[in-house]
Amino acid sequence: MNENQLINWLNSRLANNPLLSVLALRNLVLAVDSETTQLILNVHDDAVDIATRSVDSKYDCLIKIFPESFSEKTVKYELSYTLNSSLPMSTARIIEQLINPQDLTTADLRENYFYSFLFADTAKEVIYENNAISLLRYRCAFKGYDVYITSGFSDESASSFAPYDTEAMGLSGCGKEFFFLSKGEDKITEVLLIFFKKFIDELYIFMRGRSVEWDYFETGFGGFLVYKNLDFGSSISLSSGKVYFDMFMPLLLEEVQTINHLKTNFEDNRAKIMNMVEQIVEKSEFGYRESEQVAQ
Repeated sequence: MNENQLINWLNSRLANNPLLSVLALRNLVLAVDSETTQLILNVHDDAVDIATRSVDSKYDCLIKIFPESFSEKTVKYELSYTLNSSLPMSTARIIEQLINPQDLTTADLRENYFYSFLFADTAKEVIYENNAISLLRYRCAFKGYDVYITSGFSDESASSFAPYDTEAMGLSGCGKEFFFLSKGEDKITEVLLIFFKKFIDELYIFMRGRSVEWDYFETGFGGFLVYKNLDFGSSISLSSGKVYFDMFMPLLLEEVQTINHLKTNFEDNRAKIMNMVEQIVEKSEFGYRESEQVAQ
């Protein structure tokens, strides 16, 4: 198999493959060998750059393909990792799906590929379920934080209760999943769980930029802001469309009241609101805030 043949075969496997958006979260670099052909694949932003591999090329893992198996139902290959690679074990499952693709549901792609890869194969715990939507917890899965994240708002069937034209926007389902970060089962986590269970029950879609006031003052906060994901990839592309990940970030009472007041004349106050939100986010840890820390 010459280089052009291998490139054409790879492109046939990678074209419009939703798993590219998963690998792009780590800007993964793959090496592919087949007999006398050595390639390097740089995965980024739902795309792949393919080039001839040089002696100095650095990569995360090597895929050695056996071209004699191309005529068979399953292409045979060997996968190995570089010594300094910190890739999760779910990487192997993703590579298998790229080389020997199988039909997968949106839920399977989301939980068993994206979430598993993103949260380094941390075991998922189902915290709550209703309306075919789950609230999952991954303990210490992101920079030491527990991650609470929904699974189901991006299913194709969820588009029926979205307050916007999901098809025109190229979205999968409602095009959203929501999450928040926690350092344990503290009061703020308890209150955010109340809100998450409520909007799962009511099939309510929080729009990005929404600020909500509450009266759970024992948390040290007066509400929360729905904001774009800060660090682990703002979106993924599934076969059924795009999915964005929005974060719930706690706000002090005066913060949420000020934002809500400014929103009464949003167009005139847009710059003030954005500046205020950016300052709040900048002082947070990936969107996580502790009331004692904020009050100082």
